[in-house]
Amino acid sequence: MPGLERARRYAVDTVRLSRVAGSRLERARFGLVRTLFVLRALAGRSGRARSVTVSEGQRRFRFCLTDAADFEVLREVFVEREYELDLDWEPELILDVGSNIGATIGFFRARYPRARIVGLEPDPRAFARLQANVGGLDGVRVLKVAAAATNGRRPFYPAASTWLSSLNPSARTGEEPIEVETRTLDSLLGELGLEHVDLLKIDVEGAEAEILPGFAGLAKVRAVVGEIHPDIVRDPSVLVRLLEERFELEVQRPQPDRWRFKGVVPPDGAGRAGSS
Repeated sequence: MPGLERARRYAVDTVRLSRVAGSRLERARFGLVRTLFVLRALAGRSGRARSVTVSEGQRRFRFCLTDAADFEVLREVFVEREYELDLDWEPELILDVGSNIGATIGFFRARYPRARIVGLEPDPRAFARLQANVGGLDGVRVLKVAAAATNGRRPFYPAASTWLSSLNPSARTGEEPIEVETRTLDSLLGELGLEHVDLLKIDVEGAEAEILPGFAGLAKVRAVVGEIHPDIVRDPSVLVRLLEERFELEVQRPQPDRWRFKGVVPPDGAGRAGSS
């Protein structure tokens, strides 16, 4: 029966996803919290935040989550390994643009234990959890600011699921916009006294179209990873070409509205492209 088959697929998926939690007890809690949040969503209800544990390498992180979509963030980072790069060197400075609840910061902290990590997140709801989840980790600093083409204050369009919130007005989700502080990446790096970025991660739901073209510091970035959102960005190929000029770039298109890219500066300094 269709209902039983859906339930079976959900149970199998939950078991697979809960493996990121570590111990058997933590995996059981992970699955129970996910199921609670799914039932809440089906009933159109909300409730208090719950925490789950995620293990990555030798590190364990406790993440405060508020809805079922947060589990999809954990899936992208810790199961699908979206932000995993094959580097033969260890980054010293990582800039995480669009940190959301901090999953990528935890992932980078575990993989690169000596790196300094700066995370940016303008959505006040996500930032509160970002601060609670990873703000106290060694070598991590999080800022409630949006990367943008200009410095100042701008309307920001929050979404019920905070990973869909965006500075780009094309990403409106029906909620009232709020005003947030904005900084260009060049200004931000200057304010922080940073002369280069070893690894730039960017996932900002369409705002990449205004952030990357004006970022002069991209010439000093050694590796980049993130997403382009062609359903919001007018001409995503422009951003791909921009990144190809600097990086040996791999672009994947798993969904029509979401392109994933990874790039590393090649030994000869000239970018080369690949796609799948």
